Amino acid sequence: MKRIFARFKRIDNKLRPLPYTELLKDSYSTGSVVGGSLKNKTILITGASSGIGLAMARRFLVEGCHVIISGRTESKLLAAISYLKQKECYNVTYSLMDQLKDSDLYTTSQDIFKRYKVNVLVNNAGVFKKSDRDGRFRSVEGEDYWPGLNTNLKSSLLLSQSFVDYCKEAEIKGHILNTSSICGLFESMGITPYGMSKAGVIEMTKQFALANKGIVTCNSIAPGSVATVMGDLHTGSNIASYCSCNRHVTMAEEIASLAALMCTEDMSEKLNGQTIKACACEKF
Repeated sequence: MKRIFARFKRIDNKLRPLPYTELLKDSYSTGSVVGGSLKNKTILITGASSGIGLAMARRFLVEGCHVIISGRTESKLLAAISYLKQKECYNVTYSLMDQLKDSDLYTTSQDIFKRYKVNVLVNNAGVFKKSDRDGRFRSVEGEDYWPGLNTNLKSSLLLSQSFVDYCKEAEIKGHILNTSSICGLFESMGITPYGMSKAGVIEMTKQFALANKGIVTCNSIAPGSVATVMGDLHTGSNIASYCSCNRHVTMAEEIASLAALMCTEDMSEKLNGQTIKACACEKF
């Protein structure tokens, strides 16, 4: 299906309204973006029951991969599996994993690595709390920092370490892709715990790539405003002029295509320890 480029047309110096429909999602989710170079790879994606993670799952499935999605809520994972199969993406399984519990994260990941030859780990699970949206540094309560830091940063580090151990034992070259945020790169307008956790992800990406060179490559994507529920946008929302700079909101499907490109062998030879900004907003 031809991609829909109406999103870039302006009327009276404003972007034409563009509803975020299933048709639009489909137009950005069909056909390979990496020429089949990921075919038969196995991808583990955390936090993949919705949003960017679900779009990534669909993209990797379209690329001919076997995809394992993980999350804390089985009903949401089953709904995601059902959605993907409705889109004729069948080579997908799921695994329950509570990333706030270190023992569960370790046990579950070890079970996955025993059952499957995982080539790529995508650390996508993340939380964005009300305190992130409303709080500034001196007004955020101490306990409000831990959900974001533990989920967005700590669990990604622990799972990455487990993946490296697996790659060493299996003697394979692995790829790690972390989902960070422009909030970790720029002033985040009061989004304190989230921004701090995502800044940590960016630094972790650099250090992890350096420490494990030759075993895994490790990179991250830093999205800006994305059309997801976390960003207060839903299917049917107008995504054409949501940002204050009058630019379109990035679609999760666009982030997913970039993710697939960054996980190819060819790209991993050129990128390691890097964070790629994925934001349409001109001020970033």
